[in-house]
Amino acid sequence: MDALGALSFGLVHFYWAVGGRLGLPAEVGPISDRTWFLVYDLAAGLAFVVFAGGAGVLAAGRGSRRLQVWLVRAAAFGGVLALVRGGLGLVQDVFLIDDIGVGALYDVAFTAGSLIFLWSAYLLGSARRP
Repeated sequence: MDALGALSFGLVHFYWAVGGRLGLPAEVGPISDRTWFLVYDLAAGLAFVVFAGGAGVLAAGRGSRRLQVWLVRAAAFGGVLALVRGGLGLVQDVFLIDDIGVGALYDVAFTAGSLIFLWSAYLLGSARRP
C-alpha cells in the first residue's frame, strides 16, 4: 500500500511539473512563472517514485540484507522530510493564512503520508532485526 501511495504522489508531482493544473488552486500561476515549483515537483516526483520502488522491493522480500536496511533508512529519512514539509505547511495554514483552501488538504495528505511512511519504516526495520 505504501508503494501505491508513493507512486500516486510521484505521478501527481510529475503531472504538475509538465504544466498540469488539475488540483491546483486558481491563484497559482502557470509552471513557467514558478521555476522553484518545477524543481520541487521534479524532485518530489522522483523521490516518491523511488520510494515506491523501494517499498515494492521490501514488500516482496527481495534484495540483499544490506539493500533492505538501506531502503528502510531511506524510507524513514523521506518520511521525516515529508513530515517537516507537511507540518510546516499545516502551521502556515493555521497561523498565517486567513482563508484555508485546497493547499491545506495537501498539507494534511503530506503529514498523514509521512506518518504512514515512518510507521512502515519502523515496522520493517524492527522486523528485520535479528
